[in-house]
Amino acid sequence: MMYSNERPCLRVLVSLAICGSALSQAVCHTSINIGYDVNRVSGLSGSRSKSNWEWGTHAQALLELHDPNISVFNTNAFPGGQIPNKRTAATDYARSKITTSGNTLTRAGVSAGDPASLGVFAILLGRSESSTYSQAATRQVNELLNRVPRYSNGAISHRYDAVMLWSDFIYMVPPTLAYQAVAVNNPSLLREAVRQITLYREALQDRSTGLWMHIIGSRRDAGTWSTGNGWAAGGIARVLATLKHWPTSSGWTAESQRLVQYGKEIIDGAMRVGPEARSGLLKNYMTQSNSFPEAAGTAMIAASIYRFAVLAPETFATPHYLQWADARRADVVRTVRSDGRLSPVANPYAYLQNSPYSDVSPEAQDFAVFLYTAYRDCVCSGRCRR
Repeated sequence: MMYSNERPCLRVLVSLAICGSALSQAVCHTSINIGYDVNRVSGLSGSRSKSNWEWGTHAQALLELHDPNISVFNTNAFPGGQIPNKRTAATDYARSKITTSGNTLTRAGVSAGDPASLGVFAILLGRSESSTYSQAATRQVNELLNRVPRYSNGAISHRYDAVMLWSDFIYMVPPTLAYQAVAVNNPSLLREAVRQITLYREALQDRSTGLWMHIIGSRRDAGTWSTGNGWAAGGIARVLATLKHWPTSSGWTAESQRLVQYGKEIIDGAMRVGPEARSGLLKNYMTQSNSFPEAAGTAMIAASIYRFAVLAPETFATPHYLQWADARRADVVRTVRSDGRLSPVANPYAYLQNSPYSDVSPEAQDFAVFLYTAYRDCVCSGRCRR
């Protein structure tokens, strides 16, 4: 298949000719070979995740991998405008991680944003199993909107202990606000998800590159961390998909264009800075010459290009973007070891450490899963070639 806006048919392993469609992704993905065993990669994350943001990220990876028809990236993500009623591998995983007795979905700690990473799965569990989970999701959203400190521009702080904005927040919180908007039929809440992304961009964007700084506020990391830009681009794509696929908001052209522009700024910035010549990987801090080549951020930014190519093909389904993503995908594939471990990657527990982490990073593993699922879904949509 060639890069174009055409949607040719794919022939899958079960010998059915299926035209490119989100509805066919659960079948079509069986014939995609990315170059590594994605289940082995995912399994390492599942066995090593120990923190709330890792649980939420892994649940999202499981959802996209095993139940793409339930993911917000599916054009029929909200049948009849509703949250789907289905038990999934992701909800089975998340169930034991979610606390239903407090105002946050995991035990309250210093992070205000990270517990919300499980919000989508509490909402799904509330639909398929018990309203107890729906009530917990509602309390989590109310906590974010009404009790968490705010930055001077109105952005919700990622932390309780001090007012700080972290780029990670964009993957943890706005997708949950957007999903809750569908669950309770509240378009204003979806607009708030878009607004929070806008406020974070306003504060974190490095105007000279279009890339986002990692942290501002009482603590500061002004570097353009590749993982942080991956978190931001990935979260923007999830909110955009929710907006486009919920019938109530499918015609929100201004909000859609705004999110596409925000994603484009990050992706264009990464492409302008470019990868390290030898490895083909973006650097851990993309604009720092002494930073090491890092596979996880590279994987997530490439995955975001594939997602935007389906969501905004008029902008992203072009050789300019897709060939760059394909090249980075090939470079990431070469970093996956025989046991499924992605390396070199940043230390997820000491992010200021500007040297490769010597152990398994669960979030990095899931970024490699997202690279697979985004590429698979782009192929199945007809926007990407095999």
